[in-house]
Amino acid sequence: MMLHENLPIKAFMTLRPCVIDEKLLVADAMDRMLANNIRHLIVVSNDQAVGVVEAGDLSQAAELSSRSTRELTVAEVKRQFFQCSSDMLVVEVVRAMESHHYSCSVVIEQGHVVGIFTLTDALRALRHTLRGRPVEPQVVPTHLPPIPLERQKTPPRVRATSMLANRGVVPSARDGLVFGTAGL
Repeated sequence: MMLHENLPIKAFMTLRPCVIDEKLLVADAMDRMLANNIRHLIVVSNDQAVGVVEAGDLSQAAELSSRSTRELTVAEVKRQFFQCSSDMLVVEVVRAMESHHYSCSVVIEQGHVVGIFTLTDALRALRHTLRGRPVEPQVVPTHLPPIPLERQKTPPRVRATSMLANRGVVPSARDGLVFGTAGL
């Protein structure tokens, strides 16, 4: 079987990844990851990517620090990140991620974050290659636009910010998604 080495990561990357300001708390990052069904957040300062935090980083910081997750900031636990452009080939990005033990690559175009390519995306690219045709993601982050009703397998998700706005409440930077609309 011949593997296709000319696949660009733009075909597999997650668009519009979740970001978090480096001044926010580790507890905020944990909430955002849980609410959005993700394991990576891109850390930004003044709209520029300055690092990445992973779910494991946050758990480890919570366990090892003498301070609470309500005291630690994201800036204190962020790590360096690998960056690439959307036209780089999957094989090049995966090779760099493997050699440096990165679990994601931040996709940056003209100085702005446009996507993230994670190990989950790399596995989807592998399934695509092995099957010889495009494949659907097995896990979809909940911060992405909703799937049309005719394609949904689970009840629709509603953005907490939309529900709060309908009630005249201004949401915080931590608001994510909630399931259903019961009680609102």
